[in-house]
Amino acid sequence: MRHRISVNDSVYIVVAPAYGDVVTNTAVLLVRGAWNGPEAWDAVLPELDGYDVRAIALPSSSRSPGAHPAGMYDDAEEIRRAIDEFDAPVTVVAHSYGGIPAAEAVSYCPAVARIVFLASFVLYEGESMVSIAGGPKPHWDIDESAGLVRVRTPEQNIYADLQGDIAAAAIKGLRPQSLRSLTEPLTSSAWKRVPSTYVRASRDRAIPAALTEVFTSRTDALDLLDTGHAPCRVDPVGVARLVRAAAA
Repeated sequence: MRHRISVNDSVYIVVAPAYGDVVTNTAVLLVRGAWNGPEAWDAVLPELDGYDVRAIALPSSSRSPGAHPAGMYDDAEEIRRAIDEFDAPVTVVAHSYGGIPAAEAVSYCPAVARIVFLASFVLYEGESMVSIAGGPKPHWDIDESAGLVRVRTPEQNIYADLQGDIAAAAIKGLRPQSLRSLTEPLTSSAWKRVPSTYVRASRDRAIPAALTEVFTSRTDALDLLDTGHAPCRVDPVGVARLVRAAAA
């Protein structure tokens, strides 16, 4: 059973186990990457029956047009609030950019049992998405006056292995991302204190292989999916399998 609710201007997709399902004692929080909303997890959610699962919207890409763009620290605070809503140990699954505010947030949340970095950024204190990447990427369309970043040619990078209607829907759903969120530095690296898993996407064109090697070395477990940068859209069953294993 799925419900879409709004709390403090944030949208939650809540999956409630149906009557008769086996309910685990572990909750799962899904954190999307940049330029996306919680609908990025739509294909994964049905595969996690039995878990209390929430996929949240982050303010860095969900504030109303004209509003002051939110930053990475605002996203981290939103993640903390979502974690506090659970009544069970939480496994946080963060995709791409989402790994940065998730790491910032989880450092202060003792309820978190594990963090899963899904084709994600795993940073040290003082690093940001822009700094670790060596500066803005060529496919970023930056509007400095508005403080927003859009993606050029997503079909060539973040969605390189999506096809047909799935690709069209994913591209249509992209939204502006705040520039602040990509430049604000991490102040606390949760992976140093919280058990962590890195899920590497073997055909990722958004995160260079050399950076992925760095990120995998910073976690204590490694899994692999044969996808590009959007495994939750390409292989939702595989993503759910790894989430279940991490939450066990």
